[in-house]
Amino acid sequence: VFDILTNVAYKHKDTYIVIEGNRRLAALKLLLKPELAPKNLKHTILRLSQQIDHSTITKVKLSVSPTLSDAIRFITNRHTKPAV
Repeated sequence: VFDILTNVAYKHKDTYIVIEGNRRLAALKLLLKPELAPKNLKHTILRLSQQIDHSTITKVKLSVSPTLSDAIRFITNRHTKPAV
């Protein structure tokens, strides 16, 4: 069962490619490691990072689809069908 904030990835060779929730995961990564932020955003990201408890970001739910086409089908259905 997927919830509304499910991050979806598929495995490609030896890596996982996130195709749903990628911006959400990138934001969490920057909050944990603000030094990775682009130069023009470093100050803002650093300030935001200092305002959170880093220990609250320990695990992120990631659903791994067997194939890219399965992931795309799931995402398309989720974004085009009415919520039940």
